[in-house]
Amino acid sequence: MRKLYYIVFSWIFVFASSKVLGQTYTMTNGNVTACSGTFTDDNQGSNGNYSNNQNTTFTICPSTPGDKITVNFTAFNINTGGDYLTIHDGPNASAPILGNAQNSGNTNIGSYSATPSNASGCLTFVFFSNNTNNASGWTASISCFTPCPTISSGIASTTPAAVNGYIKRCPNQPVTFNAAAASGGTGPYIYSWSMGNGTTLNGQTVNYSYPNPGSYYVSLLVRDANNCLT
Repeated sequence: MRKLYYIVFSWIFVFASSKVLGQTYTMTNGNVTACSGTFTDDNQGSNGNYSNNQNTTFTICPSTPGDKITVNFTAFNINTGGDYLTIHDGPNASAPILGNAQNSGNTNIGSYSATPSNASGCLTFVFFSNNTNNASGWTASISCFTPCPTISSGIASTTPAAVNGYIKRCPNQPVTFNAAAASGGTGPYIYSWSMGNGTTLNGQTVNYSYPNPGSYYVSLLVRDANNCLT
């Protein structure tokens, strides 16, 4: 029994260790296709200060077409005397700028993600360092995400029918709301109705009776199987 426990625990240790180790991509002129790993300055973040006199451009693109890159900085420290890292939303340095990061005292400057309008899903980094002081640089993790598609739906009809967007009913008289069949995402879909008085109902067709007189704004939210919303 001791031998069995020893084998199981050793296998878990090796598996966990191999998972932690990933590819490290340093700031050089070039590009890479990746959805995991670590992105650092040319001296790999904590392994030493980055070099002076740099003017380099590095692009990270997703491994799967249609996905988008996210880079999350966990440490960032560059010289305040003119060094900077510019993040571009696209496959080259001509793409729109997402951020221009300068010294932040070895703290987290957050994450940057390719935007919905970025068809390539890539992020491009341009790093400049002058010929004087330098610092420890940065460390960031690389990941990919699949953007949500455009989900189409809406209120198809009501009973009684709305007139100029309004339905007139007396208290406790039922109203039926019908949603158009959703499309564009991955089914099954969840149809959530906000009845304007704190009540929420689910279903493509719902019935409701308002207990009190007043004006109520009804809205519909549709969610697909991947948690993408209209």
